[in-house]
Amino acid sequence: MTRPVTDPVGLEVRWDRLAAATHEAASTMPRTAFSTIIRGSNDYTVVLTDHS
Repeated sequence: MTRPVTDPVGLEVRWDRLAAATHEAASTMPRTAFSTIIRGSNDYTVVLTDHS
């Protein structure tokens, strides 16, 4: 069950941060991938992140 959003500004900030992290991963993976399968298929199934 989901809780109603009580802080729409905070939700928007978190959503924008998630979108930015996803965009950064999508632009970094093809440049640094050793596998041509990942580079060619744009398969970003696994993205590692840390808490910082």
